Amino acid sequence: MTSPDPPLPSASFQRRRAPPWKVVGIAGVSGGGKTTLARRLLSALPTTTAYLSQDQYILPSEHPGHPPAPHPLQGLNKDTIRSVDVAKMEADVRRFLSAEEEPALEPADAPFLADRGSFVGSALRAHNPFCGRRQEASVLPPVLILEGFLLFSHGFFAPACDLRFFLTLTKERCRQRRSRRTFTASAMSGGEYFEACVWPAYESALAEVVAGVDDVHFLDGATPADDLFREVSEKVVEILQLPKEAKEGFPHGHMAV
Repeated sequence: MTSPDPPLPSASFQRRRAPPWKVVGIAGVSGGGKTTLARRLLSALPTTTAYLSQDQYILPSEHPGHPPAPHPLQGLNKDTIRSVDVAKMEADVRRFLSAEEEPALEPADAPFLADRGSFVGSALRAHNPFCGRRQEASVLPPVLILEGFLLFSHGFFAPACDLRFFLTLTKERCRQRRSRRTFTASAMSGGEYFEACVWPAYESALAEVVAGVDDVHFLDGATPADDLFREVSEKVVEILQLPKEAKEGFPHGHMAV
């Protein structure tokens, strides 16, 4: 007697299984507009979207991993990859990408994100917390947005991304934008720290990306924010593989531009 075929998964189970995440990486110069761009994508994409910022993995000031600022500066140099808990960020991203169901999109409901308060510090007073936006009716792949000054300086993140963006600025414009930001340590907003730590880190990161990261879209951070968002969002739409009729109405029909 022939054994019966195994039962097919139920429709409800099929709906619960998450499609593969599409990962968008946004790296580049300090003050280049990475956070603004990431948050606009988070709020506008027509699918479940999550956002992780590298700022949220900067180690607390008392952590011994930070190198000292170059002489004669006092304090720490937080503009190095040594100041970021990249192992923790990588583990969080891997859990997103391996989950059979879409991970919860609130930190209190996501066990692998909820314990970050015990080690996370940030150079900025205004943190960029993990956040997400779920669209229950969407049939499109969910999107995970990763953003950070040195995002592509760790070997895991660039290959994990389906799209890679790198924002640039002139030195003078970068200096001007940083002068308008408030940091936890006042020395980090000063001109000496910028010359000794911030700009050299950017130049090094840019050289690494040019030499060792494939298929990067370089963007001028001085471009008007709406134009920059439109250019990036169009590329994200392409990897979501929207039906033709949906593409024709996008972004104006599906996104808040």
